[in-house]
Amino acid sequence: MIDILYIIGPEAPNYDMELKCSLRTVYYHVKDWARIFITGRCPDFINKKKVILTPCENEPASKMINHWIKVQRTIDETDIGENFVLIYDDIFFTKDVSLQDYPFYQKGKLCEDKNGGGEYQKSIKRTKKFLTKHYQPTNDYELHIPCVYNRYNFTKMRSIFEDEIKEKNPLAIRSVYGNLFHPNEPYKHDVKIRTVDDIINMEIMDQECISTTDGTFPYLAAPFIEPHIKIRSPWEK
Repeated sequence: MIDILYIIGPEAPNYDMELKCSLRTVYYHVKDWARIFITGRCPDFINKKKVILTPCENEPASKMINHWIKVQRTIDETDIGENFVLIYDDIFFTKDVSLQDYPFYQKGKLCEDKNGGGEYQKSIKRTKKFLTKHYQPTNDYELHIPCVYNRYNFTKMRSIFEDEIKEKNPLAIRSVYGNLFHPNEPYKHDVKIRTVDDIINMEIMDQECISTTDGTFPYLAAPFIEPHIKIRSPWEK
C-alpha cells in the first residue's frame, strides 16, 4: 500500500471538479492506495476527517516553487510514507493500476518538448544547464502522470531548491529528481489532452491515465472520464 499526495493551488475554473473526479478514479482503479494527503487549499467537498490536510499558502510566482514547497512541507510536517505518489488534480485513471512500483517515466531529452509557456521553457533550459554542469543525465521527466517520490531522496535536494527559490529561478523538480535518482527509467508518451487531435490519439487514450487542461476537461475529456467516476470516493463529504 502507498500514500497519495495532492498539492492544491487556487480554485480552478471548473470549481474543483477535476480533483473530485481524480479522487474517484483513484478509488475505482488504484488498487494499492493507503491514505490521501492534501497540501495547500482544501476544497469544500473534501471530508477533512478522511484526509491528512496540510494548509499551505500558494506562491504565485511559479508552479515549480509551489511544487517544491508543498511536497517538502508535507514531508516535514506529516508521517507520509517513505515512498509516496504525487498526483495532480488533473490526472484521471482509466485502467486498473498499482502505484507502488510505478516507473519514474521519462519522455526524451530536456528541451525537445516545446509544449508549455515561456517561464516553463526557461525552467527546462536552466535544468538542462544545471544537470550538464554537474555531469548528470538530462532526461525530461515532466510528464503529466503520477510520480513516486522517496521522502529521503526528495529532502536531499533541499539545498539545491532553497537557493533556487530565493532567486525566484526554480529548476524543474521532477527532472532534477529523476536524473539524480532514476536515470535509467523507461520512456513514456505524455498523456496531456490539449486539443481535439489529442482526443483521437490512441497512443494517449490507450494509457492507464490521462491528463487535461482547464479548457479540455469539461468539453473534450469528460466523456472518457465519466465511466470511471460512478463510484463516490470515501474522501467526499
